[in-house]
Amino acid sequence: MITVLDTGPLLAAFNANDKHHDRRVDFFTRLRGRKLLPSTVLAEVSWSLERWPRI
Repeated sequence: MITVLDTGPLLAAFNANDKHHDRRVDFFTRLRGRKLLPSTVLAEVSWSLERWPRI
């Protein structure tokens, strides 16, 4: 199985203040199989993390 990753869940996993943080960390911890990170998602997550360094 291949899981396509998206911006929202990734940012929630990085941001301890996000209301979905714990669920997303649990999800990614349990996630098995191949992961696909589209370049557009990588760019958006990178931009967001750079813009909000407290995350």
